[in-house]
Amino acid sequence: MRPFLIIIVLLTISLSVCFGQGVGVNLDGAMPVAGTMLDVKGATDDNTTYAMQVKNSSGVAIMVVRSEGNVGIGTTTPSYKVDVTGEITSRNDNAFRMRNPGYSVFDRNDNSNYYMLLTNNGDPDGTWNALRPFRINLASGDVYLGNGSLYVDHGANVGVGTSSPLRELHVVGNQRIQGNFLEVGTGLTGNRYAYLDLNGDDSYANYSLRLLRANSGANAYSMIDHRGTGILYINARDAGSVRIRTNNTDRLTVRQNTGNVGIGTTAPTQKLDVNGRIRMRTGAANGRILRSSADGTGSWATTASVFGGALTVTGEYSVSRFRSPGTSSVNMVSTTRSMCFLTYHVIADTDRNAADVGCYVNQVAGRWRLNAYMATNDSDCICRARCLTW
Repeated sequence: MRPFLIIIVLLTISLSVCFGQGVGVNLDGAMPVAGTMLDVKGATDDNTTYAMQVKNSSGVAIMVVRSEGNVGIGTTTPSYKVDVTGEITSRNDNAFRMRNPGYSVFDRNDNSNYYMLLTNNGDPDGTWNALRPFRINLASGDVYLGNGSLYVDHGANVGVGTSSPLRELHVVGNQRIQGNFLEVGTGLTGNRYAYLDLNGDDSYANYSLRLLRANSGANAYSMIDHRGTGILYINARDAGSVRIRTNNTDRLTVRQNTGNVGIGTTAPTQKLDVNGRIRMRTGAANGRILRSSADGTGSWATTASVFGGALTVTGEYSVSRFRSPGTSSVNMVSTTRSMCFLTYHVIADTDRNAADVGCYVNQVAGRWRLNAYMATNDSDCICRARCLTW
């Protein structure tokens, strides 16, 4: 009876044994593939059954192979070809490799640095090439990108082109910012300085030119700080005027085509064109006059220094002529160190012909003379004059 039962059990399970080759499970009587030690066939081709399960002593599945081919370790519902719940450990320096026909990318931990490494094209199973796109120093946590082109000092500064950054961002080399603006100090609180430093040489330790905003709040001063004895240019490279504004209003203009300077006007027509009054404080005093030197420099001067003596205004001279053709005259002061001018005239001309009558001052025989003239007998005139002597 016992041998009969054994035969029945062996016929019930689909177990094929090919001595010297391997074991087949659920192969419908077929032999295992040659060279295969264990050949298992699932009940279906989908994810509803398991082709194989490995269980622990408590009967809990710790690894499954589902019929569609997904393998689960620590999970009985693998969603991927290998689906693991838990850590995967590699004790080799080179660990996980992502392979394609051209390149492979793989991780390496040599106990000093962690690398992401690449193979050469066409050698996906080979060793790494000379590129170092990503590296982490395991002792410090410092990060190197692009073979060290970008360096992150763990918990401190970032260097571009340097592995010894001295600031939060330290760039060695030229930079280009392709955007609309550069903000300095935005997002911080409290009063503080904000500045942009330029260094064209090693003459100064900190800056050669600084654009500065001071730290005294909303009404702090701003400054362009230029160091050294060189020229500070404000240059409009092409045909553009230069203007200086206060309170959002144009105050000073330098015209692009002439170089004319306008104060209070944006269209100056002379080298200096002022719309408003000019005040010269140095040397100013009541009664002084403006004098020019040979080089065109203007200054305030006393009348005595200009004329060589005190400036005196004479009394008023007068002459008149009534309805009688001819000229009436009166002599005034000597022409030496003096000047005379009309101060008053009244003319009555019945035919309104201006050429018939008039007043004028001239010099005759070393003296100033006041004249009233009349061409016809239908006019009257009264003339008055004063003189300056020094």
